[in-house]
Amino acid sequence: MGINNCKAASNDQNYPDKYEYIVNIPAGLRAEEIEVNLKVGNVLVISGTRHEINNNNQEVLRKIFILPRDVNIESISAVISHNNLADYYDDVLTITIEKLPMRKTLKIIQVKEEIDWKQIRKDIASVVKNYGLIRDESGKFYL
Repeated sequence: MGINNCKAASNDQNYPDKYEYIVNIPAGLRAEEIEVNLKVGNVLVISGTRHEINNNNQEVLRKIFILPRDVNIESISAVISHNNLADYYDDVLTITIEKLPMRKTLKIIQVKEEIDWKQIRKDIASVVKNYGLIRDESGKFYL
């Protein structure tokens, strides 16, 4: 029995509202022969096996994609498109995943200003003392 590892060509598309992963699969591979699994860490694994009874051969498909963080994992769908000339050309598996809505700002943090008046007074007193400044009745300083 021979085992052929299929080197499936693939393409991924990023649309404003969804991602599409397009994988060429061996011609004639049926939906029940393909598994699409989402693993921990947003790892999408596509695998499939086709058994040819006549030739006693087996064709194995395995493709892995690391998905972005903004995917809606509840919306994953997979569809096979069969070509008319299945003996000569690969079929196409299209996996579509909607994006999560863009997050708005979750929380606005107010910036507060703290003024340490005690330290400011010490700094002013130090400057007045070091530079010999004189303060008049209006509060202005002079040399």
